[in-house]
Amino acid sequence: MRHPKWFCGFLVLLILVLPSFLRADDPAISRDDFKEFRGEEFVDLSHTIVEINTIGTGVGRWEDWDGEWRQGYGGFKIHGMGVVLKGNIIVTAAHVVHPTVVTVPVAENYSVICKMIYLHSREIQIKELGRAIPARIEYLDIEYDLAVLKYYGNQLKPLDYPMLNNASWFVWQGQTVATITLKRNEEGDVTSWYEVRTGKVILSRPDVEERQLPWFSMADFTVDLKCYFGDSGSPVFTQVAGKLYFIGVIRAKHNWKNSTYVVRLDPIIPHIQRRE
Repeated sequence: MRHPKWFCGFLVLLILVLPSFLRADDPAISRDDFKEFRGEEFVDLSHTIVEINTIGTGVGRWEDWDGEWRQGYGGFKIHGMGVVLKGNIIVTAAHVVHPTVVTVPVAENYSVICKMIYLHSREIQIKELGRAIPARIEYLDIEYDLAVLKYYGNQLKPLDYPMLNNASWFVWQGQTVATITLKRNEEGDVTSWYEVRTGKVILSRPDVEERQLPWFSMADFTVDLKCYFGDSGSPVFTQVAGKLYFIGVIRAKHNWKNSTYVVRLDPIIPHIQRRE
């Protein structure tokens, strides 16, 4: 089948021009790009990027030293981050609010961390200015490790930057990304202020095999952002046509590869849009 000359010319033009629209601008993201998060223009940062604590109890199962399978009742405590959006919702990583392991005391001064087989109780708290705001799970996607929480009240402020759908078009090797999260030391202990961390995309997919990473997801992309225990759920941003967009959340780190994994927002955007 032959196509008219104008059609062939249009295809050539589309091939040459389209990448310039799809490709995000990639100058190094400077701290000036995030001045709202650092200076007096946005002094209430704690109202937008928040710490999440999930505590509860459940039943765990483990194999003892003698080869016998045992189970017991124990507790869990998970620390993470989240970002507030319009409609009194918070986006975070699913494992920040959905436990998979529980610590079971089996003897005096001895406990075992094992797989949870039954969740008995769970309480999600948003830590904000010394207060604990209760929240509940509105949407949970374990496969992609994403969650949407619902909270009540007007204490928090929604993020001004828009979310980017179809982020796969805008994430490629070498692209600059940044996260804004609580400062932590090497042990993961939270300090009293926020910081901007910038890095590059290493791969637009995970750089590990499924068996090497819990909560493995092909929706992840790999970055060299510095990540500490407790950073899961922190928002990740990039520039598209000179504008900052919220494109994903930190979900995991690979200790010996020095890699951090970010999950795209694509799987939960339809749920969020249906709420609007």
